[in-house]
Amino acid sequence: MVYTGKPSRACNTCRNRRIKCDEARPFCGQCKKSARVCPGYRDEFDLIFRNETSATKRRAQKGASRERETATNAVPQKTARLSDDFQSLEPIINSLHNDWHTDAYNAFIGSGQVLLAPGLGISDEIQATAFFFRNFVLLPRQTDATRGFLATLLPFYNRLGSDTSLHKAITAVALCAFANFPEKAYLKDRAVAEYGRAIRKVNDTIVSPTIARSDEMLLTILLLGLYETISSKLRSSGAWSAHINGAVTLAKLRGTEQFNNPVSLNLFRAVRAHMLVNAIQNSLPITEFPAEHGWLSDCEHESTTAQRLMFVTIQLPAVRQRAKQVFADPRLMDQRDVLSQLSTSAADLDDAFARWYDSLPPRWSHQTVATLEGMPDDLEEAEAWPGPMNVYEDLIVSNVINNHRMGRIFCQAVVIACQARLGQSREAVEQSEKYQKAVKTARDLVNAVCATVPFHLGYDIKDRARKMAQSKTAAEAVGGYFLLWPLFVCTRVECIPADQKRWVRGRLRYISRTYGIDGLEYLKHVPENYLSRGIRMVNDPTPDDYPHQSPEAGEMMTMPMPMMESKFARSTTEFFTPSIQSDSGAPMMIPAPMMGAELFQLQLVGSGVNTCF
Repeated sequence: MVYTGKPSRACNTCRNRRIKCDEARPFCGQCKKSARVCPGYRDEFDLIFRNETSATKRRAQKGASRERETATNAVPQKTARLSDDFQSLEPIINSLHNDWHTDAYNAFIGSGQVLLAPGLGISDEIQATAFFFRNFVLLPRQTDATRGFLATLLPFYNRLGSDTSLHKAITAVALCAFANFPEKAYLKDRAVAEYGRAIRKVNDTIVSPTIARSDEMLLTILLLGLYETISSKLRSSGAWSAHINGAVTLAKLRGTEQFNNPVSLNLFRAVRAHMLVNAIQNSLPITEFPAEHGWLSDCEHESTTAQRLMFVTIQLPAVRQRAKQVFADPRLMDQRDVLSQLSTSAADLDDAFARWYDSLPPRWSHQTVATLEGMPDDLEEAEAWPGPMNVYEDLIVSNVINNHRMGRIFCQAVVIACQARLGQSREAVEQSEKYQKAVKTARDLVNAVCATVPFHLGYDIKDRARKMAQSKTAAEAVGGYFLLWPLFVCTRVECIPADQKRWVRGRLRYISRTYGIDGLEYLKHVPENYLSRGIRMVNDPTPDDYPHQSPEAGEMMTMPMPMMESKFARSTTEFFTPSIQSDSGAPMMIPAPMMGAELFQLQLVGSGVNTCF
């Protein structure tokens, strides 16, 4: 046996970067200094017995080839559940994409089957979790686009026991995502049951101040919110908002100390992103964070392009809330100075969004790969809207830029509503320079979103999926998740052509029936003037303005139901109701999430994935 040298005890990140690791515990100083997620250190046992490489792989490949030839007509073996001691999914995740296993993995995506060694079965839970980590825990190639919490999951998953709330939450999310594929739909009930177990586990452990402040607990709450997003049910909207309210309370409880750890800082930013989505969609104010600079107290730390967008977007809830107040009060609506001030605030914020976009680095630019001329014959089934088809470096970059467009569209809606109220007549309104500019900008923004749809739903998807080690189907599904919120907002922009709205609704139907991600139900219950919440500049909607269920289309749509009609409803209503003790000894109550939800307090399915992956 050849001596290959002393094995490195450095963390995986430092080994990959080929720099000296100080081996500090629990996170190395190099990772902390560069704001990277430290994956931890290898087990001492692994340092002694290291994996063999090429020879072992060649032998495994030959053996697997022979097994594939003989296993085609073999009798299916009963699936066995792996023991609880098997906590690390890395071998399974990596094996799904070994070069010699590509065919088996493609079969797994298409039919729900994984090629297994004789005598070994893998439970649905393990398959779903491996699938989730491989295809949904995205690691974007553009590091300045990284924003979210999923990249931190694997180290926590491997370190914590299978009976923890985090493990149960991951399993629930994984089963829920896996069940969106038609051949795995039977897993939905198991996902619901696992979700209930995760909530009960949180109930049992969150009463401890130490656990309540931990990264694991905050990550668990974010995952429970992600479950509500993926579950694609209208009744999930209030639960999602309440999970985020709970996460916000925990983040405030953790204070500024969380900025000293890269993982904790990443989770803080994820909570802030979710809080912002909830506030924008519901026109709610943002609660204060207990620090000198509030929710922007992390600005002195390294910031990415996406985080700089966050610093602009965080001003939007105040504009939305003020617009809601003005247009709900007839006295304020008649005060020209109030309307002018509101319009100016929205226009100034729009300028800030535009400056962010103008400052983007060249690698964030899109490439126009084709241009569609002429109106498609079948609008609701057409893959592209007339005009350019743009591609980006990756889905994360496209998603962040679309989020910027959503912020600008909200600003235009406020300006349009104010100018409509300020005008003495319809003709005067339409001749207003500010009105015309806002209308043109809104239309341009919608067109820009439409130009990204082919990229999100399939154009060049095989190449991108290969580079990101994803399946084609899952990459398209992630692209579909990211599109739900932008497409929904586009259907509520009042100044775009009716044909364009039809096309956008057609894309939502396509996402619904293809990937089981249902955003259509919300269109039935959210008013056409959702964006402005003010004066309407178009005629009242007709029944044709709303999507309808077509039995022939096989759309996966659900009607509104009471919140959480499940066998564990009682336990979920008690989630977060226990009080925990603060440092001063005073009890702190964390919001209970299952208090019901008004239909018009919108939380669109998909926005949690959209904003924070």
